[in-house]
Parts: sequence; structure tokens; C-alpha cells
Amino acid sequence: MCFHNSLLSSLIPALGERGKKRLITRLVQDLLQDEPEKTQANATDTATKVLQSTYSKVALDSTDFDDNYFHCSSAKKFIDLLARSLTHGLKPVATQLLDATWTNINAYHKGTDSNSPKLPKETIPDFLHGLGRLLQDHEVSRLDSTQQLFSLLIRQYMYANPPSYPKKLPGRSFKPRGCGKCQPCQELDDFLRGEDRSEHEFHVSQDDRWHLECKLNRTVLDYNYNGETNMLKVSKRQGKEFEQDLKAYNNELTAFEKPFAELRNEYIKGLLGDAVYRELVMLEAVVGSKGAQQLASAAVTAGTKRAADETLENPTSAKITRLEKE
Repeated sequence: MCFHNSLLSSLIPALGERGKKRLITRLVQDLLQDEPEKTQANATDTATKVLQSTYSKVALDSTDFDDNYFHCSSAKKFIDLLARSLTHGLKPVATQLLDATWTNINAYHKGTDSNSPKLPKETIPDFLHGLGRLLQDHEVSRLDSTQQLFSLLIRQYMYANPPSYPKKLPGRSFKPRGCGKCQPCQELDDFLRGEDRSEHEFHVSQDDRWHLECKLNRTVLDYNYNGETNMLKVSKRQGKEFEQDLKAYNNELTAFEKPFAELRNEYIKGLLGDAVYRELVMLEAVVGSKGAQQLASAAVTAGTKRAADETLENPTSAKITRLEKE
């Protein structure tokens, strides 16, 4: 025991001063076996003291998102280390690691602007999924640090640039499709913008014909060329452009919304708070999202239940209301 204490008294300060993150992480993982019952008490004690002295070094920072593939990144190794700490009951140390992580990530983003390099966007959903599952499985109480960390990363990397719902143009107008440089394309765009125009004939050369046809899409426009008169007739297919735009929007929305599914649970709701959860995870403001639909459905159900409860509490009032309607 004396030797053990002597070793710790020299090892821990050295790790705190000169130890590298990878070395400290590997040491703690070796000390904390996968199964707590197989870990010796002095090993757990040593790991605890090492982490208490080096948590600021071991905490996650921007450099740990060092691979576009999350499972190969240092961020994944950090979650593994956090998992072992929680599995062995080291919640106070885990809290220190999470607090220091938020300090690092927040400082990094405060020092960046829109033109500065950011964290690899592809790794963020997997990181938050893994961290969220871990915190939930170990029933880690809500921390300001984790709440802020989830809010910042979701807003900056997952919620940023949601798809825009397509605009339905007035009358028969379509979006311009021309190159914006030549006269035939200018004529085409004038026709497409026309709210009361459904078809138009273009007198074009063979070269201009091919140029214009490259801009057209038979899904939303009909067109045919008369070689004898060099006339290209273009007709609008009313409603088809918006229909195609809506289909593209729904496809884009499905891909955009997919990473949010695993964050939709009571733990994350409690962590973020209802308002932020509705905005950033349920996508309340994103038209047509499944999350927004679920919220709307829940509101209707809650309203129906509330009305039923009020009727049970005051049946006389409900009877009077029915008589008034009759």
C-alpha cells in the first residue's frame, strides 16, 4: 500500500504536467475494466485520482473531431472513456469532464466567425446520439454544461440551413430558367414569369434551339420544334412545377430530419427544456416535418382531453352549452 501511494504521489503530478491526452486516456481505460466487478478497488481509486488531476487535459476539445468518420475519431474515444467512468460509478469525475468539455467547445466557437473552419459536420449527429444514450442509460442529472453543449452543436451543425418550403407562384407564372446572358433565354424567362401566359412560340436558330431545350424540363413544360418554320413551341404544365418542387422539398426534408429521430426522447427534452426541444429537435417551425406533425397531433389530443375533463368536472355547464346550440 505504501508503494502504491508513493507511486501515485509521483505519477499523478507528472501526468498533470507532461501527460498527453492519449496516454492518460489509455491508462484510465486499462485501469477501469469493462466489468466493474473485475476491476480491483485500488485500480478504480487510481483512475479516479488520475482523472481528478487531469480532467482538463482529457476533456473533449475541437481537435478531437479529427475524422469525418465518427467511430474513428478521438471524440468517440472520449465517449468510451466517459462510459467507463460512469459504469464504475465515477459520476463526479464524469461531471468534471463534461463541464470542461463545454468550456472548450464554447471557447472554440466564440473565437470563430462564419468564414472560420468549423467541426466536421458529419460527426456531430453520431457524437450527440452516443452522448445522449450514455447520459440517459446512466441517468445523469441535467447539467448546464450538457444542456449548453447539445444546444450549441444541434443549432450550429444539425439545425443550420433547414430546407425551405417551396413558394407557389401566382397565376401561371413559373420560375426563370434561362442562362441570364442571351436574348433567347431572356425571352424564355419573360414568358415563364408571365402570370397569364400558358404558351409561347420562339423563332430560333438550330443552336439557340438546343440551348433553350437544355433549360427546359418535360416534367413541368411541354415543347416541340418545327424544323420548317424554326419555331419552338413551349407550353406550361400548370401546377407541375410546384408539384415537383414539393416532391424535392419532401425528399430533402426526409434526409434533413433523419438524424433528429434518435434525439426525440424524454431525456433530451428534459435536458434542453420544452421550448428549445420543440425548436431544435422536433423542428416545430420546419413545414411538414414529422416532428412538427407530432407536436400538432399531441396538441389536438391534449385539447380534446382537456375539454373532456372540463365536461366531467362541470357537467351542468356542458349541458347548458348544448341547449344553447340547439
